Amino acid sequence: MSTQKTIIAIAAGVIVGAAAGILFAPDKGEVVRGKLKDKSEEAADKLGKRFNETKENFGKKVNETKENLGEKFSETKETIGEKLKSGAKEASSTASAAASKAKKATS
Repeated sequence: MSTQKTIIAIAAGVIVGAAAGILFAPDKGEVVRGKLKDKSEEAADKLGKRFNETKENFGKKVNETKENLGEKFSETKETIGEKLKSGAKEASSTASAAASKAKKATS
């Protein structure tokens, strides 16, 4: 189960448990409604804080991933450039050697 689903399940359990406890308490309706309101506000605050924490963590991970991908892209680009230069030098050397052999063969 993902962290987000776990947080939502816990928050829902807290809300249902608090509501059930308050509803079965021997208080007047006005007191019960006040308690329900207070508990629901507390739960909403906790859930909001958890949401913001999760959002911040997600943002950090996205930024880290962007940086890592940028680094990998640069490394790959550099490696490809080096391989192309190496291949071009080798091709030039091979072409020069072949031209030299052809010149000797025709002489």
